[in-house]
Amino acid sequence: MVLVAQSGCRKDRFLTTPASLSFSVDTVYFDTVFTRLPGSGLPRSRNLQLIVRNTENKSVKTNIRLAGGTASPFRINIDGMAVNQVSDYEIRANDSVFVFVECILEANNLTNPAIVLDSLLFNTGGREQDVKLAAYGWDAYYYQDSILPCNTTWDKTDKPYVIVNSIAVDENCKLTIKEGVHIYSSSNSKIFILGTLDVQGKKDNEVIFQADRLQQSYQERPGQWRGIHFIRESKDNQIDYAIIKNATIGIQVDSLPINANPNLRISNTIIRNMTNYGIVGLTAKIEAQNCLIHGCGFQNFAGFFGGDYDVRHCSFYGSADANNNHIEPVFSINNFLTDGNTIIRTYDVKYILINNIMHGTLENEVTFSFAQSHPPLPSVFEKNLFRVEKPANFNPANNIINVNPLFKNPGARDFSLQNGSLAIDSGITAGVAKDINGKTRDASPDLGAYEF
Repeated sequence: MVLVAQSGCRKDRFLTTPASLSFSVDTVYFDTVFTRLPGSGLPRSRNLQLIVRNTENKSVKTNIRLAGGTASPFRINIDGMAVNQVSDYEIRANDSVFVFVECILEANNLTNPAIVLDSLLFNTGGREQDVKLAAYGWDAYYYQDSILPCNTTWDKTDKPYVIVNSIAVDENCKLTIKEGVHIYSSSNSKIFILGTLDVQGKKDNEVIFQADRLQQSYQERPGQWRGIHFIRESKDNQIDYAIIKNATIGIQVDSLPINANPNLRISNTIIRNMTNYGIVGLTAKIEAQNCLIHGCGFQNFAGFFGGDYDVRHCSFYGSADANNNHIEPVFSINNFLTDGNTIIRTYDVKYILINNIMHGTLENEVTFSFAQSHPPLPSVFEKNLFRVEKPANFNPANNIINVNPLFKNPGARDFSLQNGSLAIDSGITAGVAKDINGKTRDASPDLGAYEF
């Protein structure tokens, strides 16, 4: 809604000679905006604000219109009205009006963003002034509320893939995503996997999952879409070299697998900026290697209600920032369901945790919660560096506890190790020959995702 600040007396006279208005900007500029999904008015840009000031000592009347008229891809909103033009609009002496501008851009059939221009024209007592309007429109491959055809492959890199609302991969079907593919999801969208997802990124050419707000201020903002959800009976899922960011939950895996393979094997992947969880398994079987997860409001990795978790050479880090409070440990596993304070069900749980870094600003960055009546199956917790309040409960002889890992620069998302870190050469051979950057690990590997 537009707020118009009114001042002065109702007896003010209008200036009848040409008058000059002043503007907060000379160009209303939209950074890249996806072009319109055929048959819809989506996606729409954000609203940008233009302040128009009358610096005269008398009220003025001005005519405002889009140069492109009804054909313009831009729309203006004045006093809550979405219009193309308005006549004799009153701006009181030494006062201002807010004009909001948005755009819906047509497809341009180009592979790169293309500039779209128009002008907002003001005629005040016969004096013409204008404010330029500019936006870059980017075509995309769109999917809206779709169940994908069976055995779909996304391999095009000339334009991004854009998900409006949500998509699903059906049972016994597969979605393969090749290296370099970039996927954008609209607000509240989720990728549901009932069948199989196979993400085949490569080093320096990852598959990227993020939200569809392209302006710079949204590039690292969490909670813009809902993430990837592996539904019960989904099977044989693999993710290699991906970047998943700015969602509510990065990855959710439901239930134990229906065959001997893990529900999900994930490797060489960065997950960041989640309002809730990076990876959450609900009685799931997950293998993770060379993964970096940070910037999550809840756990970076959580295994709830039991399951089977094999995590090697991963780095987990948690701290509060401008977008998220860090309120839960970066790594948690439990094996029971409660009704208030009463355990009503227990589950089998097994874990192999080797050569990981689990650190952050909380006193406890690792929590294991197991029912006394249902202890874990034989498990391994060895050669990890982590922070915890009661080290005696976590096998200190085979782990490094309450020592700063000396990441190079967590604030700049650099989680490689500094010289002098106790994580260097402190691991054991764990079947992960190379680090997340493709560097070969030696016989005394470093902890975490990065070899020094």
